[in-house]
Amino acid sequence: MKLLLNLLFIAIAFIATGCGENDQKINLRRGVRNDSLTNNAVVSPIAFACSALLGEGVAVDETSKEVNNNGLLEFHVKGHNNSQFTKRFWYRPEWIDADGMTIPSRTSTWMPMSVTGKSKYNFKVIAPTTKAVDVKIDTKKWE
Repeated sequence: MKLLLNLLFIAIAFIATGCGENDQKINLRRGVRNDSLTNNAVVSPIAFACSALLGEGVAVDETSKEVNNNGLLEFHVKGHNNSQFTKRFWYRPEWIDADGMTIPSRTSTWMPMSVTGKSKYNFKVIAPTTKAVDVKIDTKKWE
């Protein structure tokens, strides 16, 4: 009985730690973000059990923004890959001006990212103009 309670406690702890919200500036789409019980891609019963408890995917740990010496906004993203396998995805910055409007830019294109299993990653995007005051990052699964 004690073993069963310990296992239950560990399972609840794993599930609870995976329930945190990501930065709203970053949209981690299905297939990129950590798996959950509702969107888990299952290959085998063992993979299902591990994914259901631990999740497998990319998580964002920290974001920061600053203005560089040229007056351009820089946005830094740090995170990690929970999976044992390499995760590949695309990301795209969308720059926002003071009025909340999107700034058209050639730099707002889909860029590839590859994160090896159980490793950390980081990337930085730099605004194309000094008019940018904010940014949103969108992601999509590598197909």
